[in-house]
Amino acid sequence: MSFRNVVSKSELLREKSELSAARSVDKILTTKKDVLLQRLSGLTGELDESAKKFLTALNEAYTYYLYAIATNGEEVIEHMGRASEGRLEVEVFQVGYMGVKYLEVRPKIIAKTASLDYNYSMLMSKKPELVSSLTSFATLWSFAIKLINELKETDRLINALEKVIIPEREERVRALSLVLEERDREELTRIKKVREKLRGA
Repeated sequence: MSFRNVVSKSELLREKSELSAARSVDKILTTKKDVLLQRLSGLTGELDESAKKFLTALNEAYTYYLYAIATNGEEVIEHMGRASEGRLEVEVFQVGYMGVKYLEVRPKIIAKTASLDYNYSMLMSKKPELVSSLTSFATLWSFAIKLINELKETDRLINALEKVIIPEREERVRALSLVLEERDREELTRIKKVREKLRGA
């Protein structure tokens, strides 16, 4: 039995339907890729700003720490640190963006109060800002990495569709269409011959 005899119009319709679905998925993934690229592009500015904020807070904290040691001595500062030690609480939320899931961390420092000198008090006042800017930067960095990974995966799927799946479906639709057209022509020729025989009889 030849390939021409087993081909049916329903098979051609099914192939056309699958080709149409593959093209729709390709369009959706291309749109997703564009949106992810746009978000990643905007994220670079946010990352820069967040890194600057953290480094500024860290620099100020080190400055006050060095002043505090210079005015009180390292041993006194160590005792003050133990006396005013608080605790850090964090709330963690799972956030999503275009199917990309990442964790957002919100810190909260609960500090003890203690009788401290000015520089040490200033150092302690920088703790919440320092922790907040660090977690903010870490969250953005983690989000950026996840966006990059999602972009790679989306790009891989688009390439598979555009270079393998869609061309294969298009070739299959072409081949089926040619076979069915050829079969229809043969059928028409056969009908004409039968008519001619009937007229001659």
